[in-house]
Amino acid sequence: MKITQALVLSLVLFLFACTTVQETNRRALHIVSQEQLNQLSKEEFEQLKKESKLSNNSEYHKRIEAVIGVLSEVISLDSNQYNFQWDYILIKDDEIVNAFALPGGQIGIYTGLFKVALTEADLAVVIGHEMAHVMARHGGERMSQQLLAYGGSFLLSIRSEDTSPERQRQLMSAYGLGSKLGFLLPYSRVHEKEADRLGLYYMTQAGYDPRVAIPFWQRMSEEKSIVMPELLSTHPSDHNRIAHLKLILEELGLPYE
Repeated sequence: MKITQALVLSLVLFLFACTTVQETNRRALHIVSQEQLNQLSKEEFEQLKKESKLSNNSEYHKRIEAVIGVLSEVISLDSNQYNFQWDYILIKDDEIVNAFALPGGQIGIYTGLFKVALTEADLAVVIGHEMAHVMARHGGERMSQQLLAYGGSFLLSIRSEDTSPERQRQLMSAYGLGSKLGFLLPYSRVHEKEADRLGLYYMTQAGYDPRVAIPFWQRMSEEKSIVMPELLSTHPSDHNRIAHLKLILEELGLPYE
């Protein structure tokens, strides 16, 4: 009885928690509300400010603020779904060539990114990508997917109560690997491609040349010391990513040569 009730509850939750990503019309699972995500993001952002060594490089700040300002105007005109108060921090770490975004609209940028973001347009590639993650609610979707995967493991543990501890361990291990490789990681790669598409659209609307994305991601690829197989990665391979970007540029009428 417990199993049947749990399965019905999971099915109802899945059906009613599905929404549509406004920008791409893709169906997405959202169990956590945007209000909850905003609060969690705010708390996490304040903690990052306290724990991180922040940079006061005025030139970097000037470029970041210019890009966020232009892109936020484009996004506010393009979307009537959310009105984020965009904020950012510049973390002083020249070894990390990366940036990230929290679901509430807070962006983190490492100073190491400027080794490959040589121009304002290059920076728009990255920041547009991160803002796209926020607008498409990818953070909330990943959290919802993890909750759903956890629910599946709970149901499996109930279903396997009568088996031996060793058999139960094997089942749970197989489920964990299967949900990661077959569900969580593939969706993460979908998010990355979706953010690439939206990011290029945003920067094009803002007046930047999206074709700079190709040499930018080529330089990013050269910065990697370890390359993970795509199957085990949250991101598409560099080769597939660049091929996908070229397709998007063709759709925008700006083929890369």
